[in-house]
Amino acid sequence: MKGIVFISVLAMVVLISGCVEDTQNLTCQDYCEKQPHIICVGHWDISGTYPDCRCKWVCDVPQTPTCEEYCEDQPHALCVGEWDIFGSYPDCNCTWICDVNEITAKPGDGLCDYHETTMKPGDELEVYVNEKKHAVKVTKISSQDMVTVVVDGFFTHTFAQLDRFINLNNVGLYLKDVTYSDVNSALLWIGENKVNSPNDCFGLE
Repeated sequence: MKGIVFISVLAMVVLISGCVEDTQNLTCQDYCEKQPHIICVGHWDISGTYPDCRCKWVCDVPQTPTCEEYCEDQPHALCVGEWDIFGSYPDCNCTWICDVNEITAKPGDGLCDYHETTMKPGDELEVYVNEKKHAVKVTKISSQDMVTVVVDGFFTHTFAQLDRFINLNNVGLYLKDVTYSDVNSALLWIGENKVNSPNDCFGLE
């Protein structure tokens, strides 16, 4: 009887030992690779020592940007304009095109032509006045609603709506509106100053 009991116990020990995994030599690599994870292409980020394993499945996300995303981060000329983008990453062609404005006649006014535009600090605009190209740049807008404008990189003036018409290097500038807030902006009329009076030039009341 004792022999039968011994054989039965021995058989159970053998069966149990076959089902129980030997953990003495188990590594975190072995342990983590048997754990469930999110279904995506990726790899294990494993650290620690068994049984204190840290198993993190990291999905491989493609990092290839579009040409539009790539070009937006590229340096370009400091002027008002837009990107001309074509190609496929990494063979992107990013060309920044500055706006060049021909001064057009103001409707019903034969004295002065002008171009109306909204500019922020740092914006630069190229305009033609009397067939000559000029660069007009807004460099600063202050909390007192005062605007600093530079023409052709040398002629500088700071003015507000109480003193809102100026003539810099034969370019007539009229400050129609200025906003100081999170989005600083100045609404400018840029044109030619053919006469002494800005009222005559721009037809203002």
